[in-house]
Amino acid sequence: MIVFGKATERKYKKVKENAKKQTKIRKSSCSDLSCGDGVCHLEHGRPSCHCTGGFEAQDCSYGSHVASMHKGFITLTPTDQLQTELALNYSPLANQEFCNGSQSISIEFRTRKSHGTILALSYEAEFAVIELHSSHVRYRVFDSYRTPIEITLGGQNIDDGNWHEVVLELSEDRKTITFKVDGIGKQAVSRMVLPTILSSDLKRVQLGVNALRGQFSGCLRRFVINGHLQPINSEETLSEEYFTRTLSGDVSSECHMGSTQVALFQKPGVIASVLCVGVLAAAVLVVFTIARLTKRRHASKESTWQRTQEIDAYAMHKPQITNSHGHINQAMSTSVEGSIYASADGYETPIHHHNRHRESKPSSKSSRTVGDVVLAVRRNRNRSADNHRGCIET
Repeated sequence: MIVFGKATERKYKKVKENAKKQTKIRKSSCSDLSCGDGVCHLEHGRPSCHCTGGFEAQDCSYGSHVASMHKGFITLTPTDQLQTELALNYSPLANQEFCNGSQSISIEFRTRKSHGTILALSYEAEFAVIELHSSHVRYRVFDSYRTPIEITLGGQNIDDGNWHEVVLELSEDRKTITFKVDGIGKQAVSRMVLPTILSSDLKRVQLGVNALRGQFSGCLRRFVINGHLQPINSEETLSEEYFTRTLSGDVSSECHMGSTQVALFQKPGVIASVLCVGVLAAAVLVVFTIARLTKRRHASKESTWQRTQEIDAYAMHKPQITNSHGHINQAMSTSVEGSIYASADGYETPIHHHNRHRESKPSSKSSRTVGDVVLAVRRNRNRSADNHRGCIET
């Protein structure tokens, strides 16, 4: 056991020395870097670009590179060099001097979806995700048996199509977590030790999807680990990289976002609200239509009854009794002359029994009834018949 321990120690020392030599060979001066809009400076004998966003990079222009994904994702696998450095506890990426021994990870995103995985960290026995849940950002750490910690940031919805920055910081004792979106967030303390963001147990980092949550649809940029920018969608291979990139599915370098109207109708809550309003409007329209039809039908019945009364009021018929000297109007319900003209068969208009008495009687200027008008026409017909008869006799 002792011999094995010494051999392993000698091997680690050799790997450590080789890593230092390779670092010096790869980067010796600022002339070897193209910082873009950043400023180059030497840190622990190695050049680095200090970029405007507050992060270190080999080229600050990579901070503006965008990875757009709707049906794809990106997998970052630690290189052998990074795994060796992490095992030896010697890596510029996991520098213990960074933020007093704490570690951090940050990424910028924009989306119009309310659900999806932004970032997933896979370890030996644990799993950590930064995801969108009901239009809010949530951080969870769990294993196969339990969820040790879960933090959800409320406030305004972040699926508005604008750029947002999510930052996760883990303290040196790995029990205190600070979780922020756009500089505002909360801090939580865990009873158990949480996995280090960057450690030798890290197997892979996935951007956009994982096995437990749905597809992230949107754009990502500026993936930073412990203050160092990690290219996520670059065709160039840098002189010193800590992760191997693998693109799966539909991943492009241009950020295309759908319209706000289309995004709104893709939300279940908005769709349910629109359906409720539509059903309510349809119900009101049906009630209004039924009320109008009922009112129109009732008005039609009243109008028909009035027309029927008017027609019946002028309907005259010849009485069945031939010896009667007057005509009976059975359709009339009342008599303007009084109750003295009422008969068993109906109401009779006042008519004199002798035509000579009717002709000799001067005409009065009083208003005539319906019966008078009709009978007057009948009298004219009788006179025409008498004249015709007289002409024949003559």
